[in-house]
Amino acid sequence: MKKFISKVKKVIVAIVLAIISFPNKIFAAINPSALDIQDLYGPPPVSLYGVARPSTVTIIWRIARTFIIPIALLIGLIIYFKKSKSSKKKKILVTIGIIAITAILYFVINKIIYELA
Repeated sequence: MKKFISKVKKVIVAIVLAIISFPNKIFAAINPSALDIQDLYGPPPVSLYGVARPSTVTIIWRIARTFIIPIALLIGLIIYFKKSKSSKKKKILVTIGIIAITAILYFVINKIIYELA
C-alpha cells in the first residue's frame, strides 16, 4: 500500500508541475512590447462597440465544466462502484482521490484559461 501511495504522489506532483509550467513554455516566445503595436490598415484588433465575444476555448471550457466533466465523473464512479471487486474502504479512498484530482485540475485549468484570456 505504501508503494501505491508513493507512486500516486509522484504522479500527482508530476501532473501539477506540468500543468503549471504550460503557460511559461507556450508563451515564452511572445514579446509583450510587440502586442502594443497597432496595425496601420484593416479593422481595429478590438471591438469598439458592445461586449467583446469570448474566445472559442473559453466557450468550450464553460460547456465542459458545466456538463461534460460532472457527467463523465459521475458515470465513471458509478461504473467503478458496480464493477470493482475491491473492499469498500479502497473504493472510498479511490473515489476521494479521483474527486480531489479532478478538483485540482479543474481549478488549475480554470486559472490558466481565465488568466490568459
